[in-house]
Amino acid sequence: MKGSLTTPFFYFVNSGVLNLVMKKIIYLFIIFSCLSLRMILAQHSLNNTIVSFKKKVFNPVLDTGLILKGVIDFDLPTGGVSGKAIHLYALKPISNLSIYGIGVANNGGGSDGEEYTFPAVGLDYGTHVLLALDTLAMASYFDTCFLFFDTVIVANSMISHNGDDAIELFESGAVIETFGDPNVDGTGEPWEYKDSWAYKDTSGLISFSGYNWVVAQVNCTDGSISTSSSACPYPFCTSNPTPPPPPVNFSSVTFQVDMSLVTDNYTNPEINGTFNGWCGSCNPLTDQDGNNIWELALALSPGDTIEYKFSADDWNIHEMMDPADFCTNTDSNQTNRVLIVPQTDSILLDVCWGSCTICGLPPSLVYDKEKLIRIYPNPAKNLMQISSDQSISQIVVRDMIGRIKLNVNTSSNFYQLDISTFTSNIYFFEVRIGQDWFKKSISVVH
Repeated sequence: MKGSLTTPFFYFVNSGVLNLVMKKIIYLFIIFSCLSLRMILAQHSLNNTIVSFKKKVFNPVLDTGLILKGVIDFDLPTGGVSGKAIHLYALKPISNLSIYGIGVANNGGGSDGEEYTFPAVGLDYGTHVLLALDTLAMASYFDTCFLFFDTVIVANSMISHNGDDAIELFESGAVIETFGDPNVDGTGEPWEYKDSWAYKDTSGLISFSGYNWVVAQVNCTDGSISTSSSACPYPFCTSNPTPPPPPVNFSSVTFQVDMSLVTDNYTNPEINGTFNGWCGSCNPLTDQDGNNIWELALALSPGDTIEYKFSADDWNIHEMMDPADFCTNTDSNQTNRVLIVPQTDSILLDVCWGSCTICGLPPSLVYDKEKLIRIYPNPAKNLMQISSDQSISQIVVRDMIGRIKLNVNTSSNFYQLDISTFTSNIYFFEVRIGQDWFKKSISVVH
């Protein structure tokens, strides 16, 4: 009788005390009670399943590899849109970041869809990503905290949110996380971040997509020259327990391209390269004085060897380089420009579209393959030899931004140059024979 709660009832029924009618009544009562209990347990289980499902829908971002970490609208000394940025975090390794994108829902007008797509690069688990319009201005404002960001990506003009705009994170074209309400103008709302920031943290009192956020006071960065000197230092800079890596110097490299001879229709040139994952229109150039020379300054690591080329309108057109030209990688299948990033801030030559030289250069400055000129070794370290079957009259060596490093007059078929004082970089050797000039790029490596 200890095996079941209903055993006493069955014992009483089978004891012969009750007649057949009463037995049937009690049997029915017991069966009804058991069925009722099973229905209650089933309903309880169903309710738990529904609650669990609702939680899963409420937190769709938990299964993704990338999440929002911060939304930034700093008031920087450089002004304009230079203080706009989005901070993201990788929850797991990501092999192709381009499946993710960002949308800015302006002024409560509802979702505008995915307006920015990340470049096709990989991320390690735990990577902090800063997507910013002006990386140089951000580097200056964040100061040493800038080193905490593992990956810094230059955004396109669509990432120009104001402090009252909602931010949407997309994966494979679908929204997986939102900060703010796309259908509400954030002005005056608890989540407004004008000249301020919003930062995801469990201590936050504002919740979106199942995450808590801390939102700093509106206008708290006004008049500040760094986040540490502002009235609201960015939390990532004050709470990060990992010390920054050794200081990394960045060179500001200004790229210029002369579009005056381009016959194809275009709206906005851009630069693509190994430094931005060949991302299309993410690094647009500007022509502020209207002289057809478009330019852009980028923060790059000195000594890095990069490949790049100019294009326009998200690869609608792109320049076709001659693999034999001195500024290229000499790859006939995929010809790109090559640059060893200078050690100091530099402004590169305003090269002609599809050329290594400026537009309108006299045709006498050519590389004539029929002439027997040898410039070697390449790469070089301390000495360079230049020889020819004809008399050499002049040798000019220029650096990547066109400055003359050596200018030698001679009248010999052979000349040896001491380049031991040159820093590691690419240099252009111009050799004059008679009235003709011959040009070749040489890598100097120490």
